[in-house]
Amino acid sequence: MSAIDPDEAPLFDIDATHESDLEPDGGKGGASKPEGVTIPFDILEFGNGLLPDSALESIGIGGHRLHSIAAQAFGQWRNLAAGAGIDLTCTDSYRTLAQQQRLKQQKPQWSATPGRSVHGWGFAVDVSIGTPPKSFGVSVLNWLKENGPPNGWFLGRPKDEPWHWVYRGTSGAPPAASTATSTATPQSAPVSTPAASTPTASAGSGEDPLLVSNAVVFLGSTGLLVRIARGLLGMAPADEFDAATDEAARAFQTANTLTVDGRIGPQTWARLRSVTAPADRSPLSQGATGDAVAWLQRRLGCTPDGQFGPKTNAAVLSFQAAAGLAADGRVGPITWGALAK
Repeated sequence: MSAIDPDEAPLFDIDATHESDLEPDGGKGGASKPEGVTIPFDILEFGNGLLPDSALESIGIGGHRLHSIAAQAFGQWRNLAAGAGIDLTCTDSYRTLAQQQRLKQQKPQWSATPGRSVHGWGFAVDVSIGTPPKSFGVSVLNWLKENGPPNGWFLGRPKDEPWHWVYRGTSGAPPAASTATSTATPQSAPVSTPAASTPTASAGSGEDPLLVSNAVVFLGSTGLLVRIARGLLGMAPADEFDAATDEAARAFQTANTLTVDGRIGPQTWARLRSVTAPADRSPLSQGATGDAVAWLQRRLGCTPDGQFGPKTNAAVLSFQAAAGLAADGRVGPITWGALAK
C-alpha cells in the first residue's frame, strides 16, 4: 500500500478546480455512458441534474449526495482511506442543473456544458482531504489510483484533473474499452460494468438487466439484451439481433414517434418497457402464474413460461438489489414502477 506523506506539496489549487467538457456526443440521447459510466435507465428519464431525491443518498460529508449505488461504494472507499490515514472528503458531488448553469457562468471556459456533467448523474466526486477540504499531493493520488478501481472509482477525464473521480463499478474499464458486459459487486454494493454496444453474454450469465440495458443493441448484436428486446417486441426468444428484429424495432420506433434507426438505445428501451408493461400490475411473488408473470420474465431475460419459479425469483431479487429497492422477491407497486420505467 502506498505510503502517505502529509507534508508534500499539493498537486492543484482547490479553488481553481474545473471539469473539462469532453463528452463526444454532446449529451445527446441522455448521455447514457459519459466518461465510461453506465447510467442506470431508471434515472435517464429524469435528465442530467434533475434527479429526484429518492435516487440520491447522503455520503456523510456536509450536504453532498450521490446516486445510491455510487454513495455506498464511496462510503466503502472512504472507510478504506481512513484506515490508511487519509480523511477522504470532497468539494463537489451531485450537481443539479441549476448548479451546473451557475458554475458555467462563473467558469465559462473551465466547466462542462450544463446537462453534460457526470456530476449531474450523481456518479462523480471532486475529492479532497480534511475538513475544511484541502488539496492533496502525489502520495495521496497514488493511494487513490491504487485503491479507487477495486472499489469502483476511476480517475475521470482528462487525467490532469486528479480531483475528479467517476464511479464505473469494480469491473469498470477506461472509456475506450468496449467488451465488458458483466456486473460486479464491491463488497456489498451492487454495481455495473460499462456495457458494450454489442453484448455477447447469453441469458442466465449473471448480467443485470437493470444496469446494463442502457447498451445500444442493433443489427448483428447478440446476447441477453437482444433476448430481452425481442421478448418486449413480442418476438420468439432468441439471442441474435437479426433482420426480423431490426424490422420489428423500426416498426416500434415508428409507432411511438422515436428516431427510426433500428437501434435500441436508452429512449427506445424506456418506451419498450413502459408501453409493453401489463395494465394490471397486481403484486406477484413466487408461485404466481399468468401473462403478467410472462411479461416480467421477458423484462428480466428469463424464459417466459408464465410460472414464477425460483429462477424468476432470483432475477427479481437481483433487479431489486441493483435498483436500490428492498430485495424481497415480491413484485409490488414500487418494483412494478421500476420495471416499467
